[in-house]
Amino acid sequence: MKEKRDEIIILRTTKTEKNRIYEKMLGMGIRSLSAYIRKMALDGYCLHLDLKELQRM
Repeated sequence: MKEKRDEIIILRTTKTEKNRIYEKMLGMGIRSLSAYIRKMALDGYCLHLDLKELQRM
C-alpha cells in the first residue's frame, strides 16, 4: 500500500524563481509542480531523454 502524502512544505520564491521553476518543469515534460519539486528535492535532478530520432527508426 502506498504511503499517503499528508505533510505540507511551504516554499517561498520570487516571481523570477517561480517562472524558472515552471520553465524547467515544463521543459522536462512534467505537468505536476508537486511531483517536480519532490523529485528535485529527493534526487537532486531529473533526466529527460529526447529520443524522437530513435523512435522514428
